[in-house]
This record gives sequence, C-alpha cells and structure tokens, in this order.
Amino acid sequence: MRTGQLAVVVAGLGLAAGLGASMGTSLLGTALARETRPSAPAGLIATCDQFTVLQSMLGSPTYVKAREERNAKVASMTSDLDAQMAVLRDQMGKVTDKNSPEAKELQAKGQQLSQQMRAKKGEADRAVEVGNLKEVEEVYRLIVDASTAVAKRDGYTYVVGSRSLPVQFASQTLSGAFQEIYARPVIMAPAGVDITDAVMKELKVERLPLPGAADSKEGATGAGIAPAGGAPTDAAKPAGK
Repeated sequence: MRTGQLAVVVAGLGLAAGLGASMGTSLLGTALARETRPSAPAGLIATCDQFTVLQSMLGSPTYVKAREERNAKVASMTSDLDAQMAVLRDQMGKVTDKNSPEAKELQAKGQQLSQQMRAKKGEADRAVEVGNLKEVEEVYRLIVDASTAVAKRDGYTYVVGSRSLPVQFASQTLSGAFQEIYARPVIMAPAGVDITDAVMKELKVERLPLPGAADSKEGATGAGIAPAGGAPTDAAKPAGK
C-alpha cells in the first residue's frame, strides 16, 4: 500500500472513530436528557369556553360604549372631507356644460378630494383595527386571569380553552365550520369540569348566546359538561379526593 493511500485510510478510520464517539455521546446525552427531563405534574383538567366569555364581555355595555366612542372618533377623521365632497357634488350638479373650464376645475378638485379621502379612510380603518385588537387583547387577558383564579380555587391544575358542546355550527360556510371544529379541541369530557359559568361569574358578566346558537340551557353549556360553580364533582375527582 502506498504511503498516500495509507494516510487516506488512517484519516478515514480516525474520522469514523470520531463520528462514532460523537454519535455515542449524542445518544447517551439524549437518553440522559430523557431520564432527567421533568415531566408535567399530574392534576385535574378543566375546560372553559373562552369564545363565549369573550363574546359576552365584548357585548357588555362597557365595551359597547367604548366601541361607539372609538367609532365616532374615527368617523370624525373624514367628516371634513365628506362635507367638502358633498359641496363639490352639489356644485357639479349645477354645471350644465361638462366641458367648461369650471367643470374641469371641479373635476380636478374632486379627484384630489377622492385621493385624500382614500388616504384618510385607510388611516381610519387602521385606527379601528388597532382599537379592536387592543380591546380583544385586554378582554382575553382578563379571561385568562379569571380562569386561573377559578381553577386554583377549585383545585384544577390545567384549563383547556374549548367551545362548549353539543356541536351547533353558527357558521353557514364550510371554512367557518372548520374554524369552529378547531375551536373545540375537547370533544368529550366528564360532567362538572366546565368552569365557563364560574369564570363569567368571576368577571361579573352575563352570558350572551353565540350567533345562531340555541337559546336552551343545554345548548349554552353543553350536554355532558355541566356548568360548574364550585369544586370538581366526585366523578371528576381522582381517587382519594
């Protein structure tokens, strides 16, 4: 064997040994990590229909009034331009010769006002979107805090956000129906683990029916998941509790 070939073979053996050691260390480290990784603590799991709570809070007088005030403020952003456009339309209606210098001047002014209105309308739409986003974020934070307080008080370790059962699609489209499916990660649960009513009581808000939902109590809280205002029922408690 030539010297060059021997060097290549030795180098290859060294690389293979290094890779083997590295893989062995990696596998050993993975195994050790699996053994030492802390597991999630066992505990009771509650469910909460945060969508119903969110809608009910956003439909309460406090937030309805806040939205009305915000929308009025946003509408005022274009009020001056709206008034100018109304005057311009009135002036255009009185011009008989559409090819006259006066008509062309009014048309140019109308195009300028239209551009200004589009820009201002975009600004107003963004203001509405920002306001709505902040409102939903604030309400959802309150729901999380209330759910946490109820869960800790009633002995739950986890709270899963899931729309209540039975399934009654409010949407009239296929894509909307799929969104409602995604909103129900829990498709079966024992009676007494739904803390939605307790959360709403904590927040001092009245339940509003979801769009298209039945007015019945069963449709509001879900069959098989009874509303819970206190500690878990015996069926939901682990042995020894």
